[in-house]
Parts: sequence; structure tokens; C-alpha cells
Amino acid sequence: MLNLKKLFIYISLFLSFMFTFLYFQKAKSFNTSPVRWTEVSYSDALGFHKEHIVWGSDWGQFHKEHGDYSCMGRCGVGCYKSSDLIKETWSYSCLAHDLCSYRNHSHYGPFDPNCGDEFVRAFLDNAFTILIGIVFG
Repeated sequence: MLNLKKLFIYISLFLSFMFTFLYFQKAKSFNTSPVRWTEVSYSDALGFHKEHIVWGSDWGQFHKEHGDYSCMGRCGVGCYKSSDLIKETWSYSCLAHDLCSYRNHSHYGPFDPNCGDEFVRAFLDNAFTILIGIVFG
């Protein structure tokens, strides 16, 4: 049986994902919207970091195997074309992961010692946003 603490956690997670989904549905592409700065925080082996960054900014590519940072904050690699079924998603978690992985040359996904926790949060944001979009389309 589900206890109240677990129920509260599940409801909180659901509400946070709904907020992310509803907020970012308003802007289908940040490339055409006004410049929007936000403060992003992440942690790595050196500690806790905060930086200001522009949503959707193009930070380029390190090299072919390790990251395309052409749409900062967009979930997934770079500015790929989204399909009709899976719409593009943007989230703070994806922005934090993009920044962390850019600064640390991260490429081990959830197993990365610097950005693994940011990867997991970004993955969950993206997965739940896509699921909500498919269900409530």
C-alpha cells in the first residue's frame, strides 16, 4: 500500500512535469522568440556552479563524437528536426545538462562522474514531457 510520503512525492513529480510541459508548450522554438536569459546551476566534481545562459543559444560542437550544443536547453542532441509524434521539448533540466556537459566534455550519460545526475533529470523531464504530449496531445 502506498504511504502518504510516497504519494506526496509522486504528486510533486507529476506537477513539476506538468508545469514544465505547459510552460514550454507556449514556445515551440526559442530560436524565433525574444532572447531569454536564465540562471542555471549544476554540480560536478569541482563543486556547485551557477551561470547565466540564453535559451536556445548556439554554442557549437566540440567534435563529432562529443556533443552538439547548437540549441542550449533543448532536450536531445543539437537542433534535430522533431517528428510529428514526438515534439521538441525544452526544459531547465536539459539546459543544466547541456551546460554541465559542455563545460566538462561529458559523454557517459547517466554514468558520467560530473554530469550523470543532470543527465538523469534531463532524461526524466524529456520522457515525461513526451509522454504527456502523446497522451494529452
